[in-house]
Amino acid sequence: MLIHINGNIYEGDRQYADAILKVAKEKYKKERSNAIYGVEKNDMLEMKRETFLSSKLMQEKAAEYRKAGFKVYSVSR
Repeated sequence: MLIHINGNIYEGDRQYADAILKVAKEKYKKERSNAIYGVEKNDMLEMKRETFLSSKLMQEKAAEYRKAGFKVYSVSR
C-alpha cells in the first residue's frame, strides 16, 4: 500500500496505514474538530488536513470524495 503524507510517498502494509490513521483520528478528536483526515482508493492512502466549521460542510465534502470512489476517514465533534 502506498501512503501519501505531506507531499511524500511511503510504502507500508495495512497495519502501518491503520496505525497512521489512528494517530490522525486521535489528534482531531482531541482538538474536537470536524475533519477529513484521510481518503483511500486503489491501495493508496492520502492523508488530509481538511477541517470544517460544521459537520454538515464536512459531510458534503466527504460525499464528494465517496462519489469519486474514495473511502473517507473523518471525525466530527
